[in-house]
Amino acid sequence: MVRSKAEAPHFYVQMDVSTDALREVRDQANRDAGDKRARLTYTHLMIKACALALERFPMVNSTFRVEENDIAMYEAINIGLAVDVQDELVAPTVKDCQGKSVWQLAEEANSLIQRARMRKLQPADYADGTFTISNQGAIGGTHFTPIVNLPEVAILGLGKGAFKPAVVNG
Repeated sequence: MVRSKAEAPHFYVQMDVSTDALREVRDQANRDAGDKRARLTYTHLMIKACALALERFPMVNSTFRVEENDIAMYEAINIGLAVDVQDELVAPTVKDCQGKSVWQLAEEANSLIQRARMRKLQPADYADGTFTISNQGAIGGTHFTPIVNLPEVAILGLGKGAFKPAVVNG
């Protein structure tokens, strides 16, 4: 992380967004699934949203190779999830997210998170990330400044949702 802050250009955008539609999708999907599946969370939905965005904007799913002075595009979309494990932050990677359903992504993410918390991750579980999501919402964080996980070129930081008054349609 120190190397990333020193060497990689960082550009930050912070904004509040309405999650009303996202909450409706999550709640409906969980109602439809009943007890047949693990419950979808905002993080699971964001993994899917990021995978779709990276497919649409492949330049973000890339890395800058300093030695070659070029940009290398990744074929796979491998999304790392920042997980707080006692005294360290780890980022296991959901592999090959492109084309997977949100339910498949949720199952894989839950498995990685569970193994991370039990400290049973293997080196391959950390490897080959192309983008990372860090979610501070569970600990109450609303805004924060995540650090790009090199050699990736971007990271999405999510904060805790809150009900706030907003002007809609004027």
